[in-house]
Amino acid sequence: MKEKNVVIIGGGGFLGYHASMAFINKGFSVNCIVMPEEIVDSSLSNNVNLLRLDIDNTSDEELINIFNSSAYLIYAAGPDDRVHLDPGVDSSWFFHKYLVARTARIFHLATKANVKKGVIFGSYFSYINNHGLKNLKPNTLLKYPYIKARKDQMDEVFKITENKMEVSILSIPYVFGVTPTKTSLWKSIFVDNYKDTNTIYYGNGSTTVISAKKVGLAAYYAAINGKDRELYPIGSANITFVEMIGLLLKSAGINKKVGKMPNFIMNFFMRKRAKDLEKNNISTGLDIKYLNKDILSKDFIVDYKNTDRLLDITYEEDIKEVIIETGKSIRADLDKEEQLNNSQDQQV
Repeated sequence: MKEKNVVIIGGGGFLGYHASMAFINKGFSVNCIVMPEEIVDSSLSNNVNLLRLDIDNTSDEELINIFNSSAYLIYAAGPDDRVHLDPGVDSSWFFHKYLVARTARIFHLATKANVKKGVIFGSYFSYINNHGLKNLKPNTLLKYPYIKARKDQMDEVFKITENKMEVSILSIPYVFGVTPTKTSLWKSIFVDNYKDTNTIYYGNGSTTVISAKKVGLAAYYAAINGKDRELYPIGSANITFVEMIGLLLKSAGINKKVGKMPNFIMNFFMRKRAKDLEKNNISTGLDIKYLNKDILSKDFIVDYKNTDRLLDITYEEDIKEVIIETGKSIRADLDKEEQLNNSQDQQV
């Protein structure tokens, strides 16, 4: 029955996995699209119709045929702002290709297959850009290639699906949690990137945070209860960057100080870092030159409780416990790396 079928693109990923599990638990048949070589946990593969496809190299006809059987489409694919681009790759071009153009094609094909409802995993940056903050006017953030691409993604999909398909956007903040077979992205950001420093200086502001599991549940409730052309900012709590990083590192068994510095000094170091990247022809989704001034020094928080009411999400969680769980998973990955390195050294 089409009304109980859903297609989840990126359904084996860090967030997509939890969306897949949410729909499975609600009695849906899930067509889960993952990359051809992606490692997928048996808890997922045993309960879905697993489709190993590179959507960029899959024909329109094949995708339409897949979409035809489903009333819902969850789009959980695409790069986020943390992706590392090779030297010479322009970030504006990259994010337009892999966020805007790719998503537009998928939703165009979904309308041809008469899919009833779509949900896009977006970013709270685009929501905040549209609505502004206390000290941040609307559209201030469009100078960042990643955030502009997120807005263009939304605008393009809304244009394509108008009067043909209902589409809601989940505006997702910082996410913690554990997904089987996946290494936490926070390991790269707060462990690997700072391995040669004694203190981490990140920003004096705060952010809304959420677990991957609640993101997955929000995808289900947005599909069932979300309204067309609405952005839904989701979350579970607000926390300062300093507390968030400190708790993550402590849980990972990493004894490293997380400090604060005056914003004018942080801005200086950010500008210096931006010049170094420019010299090496490295482009980023969030321009480091302005990052602290516009984002990291501010309270980037959204009214997630209102979204819970609008979508009828009743799931409650202790986000600090989720961060601790994430830290422990990072510790486990670090221990595995150490064991592997020791084994290789012994073989040599």
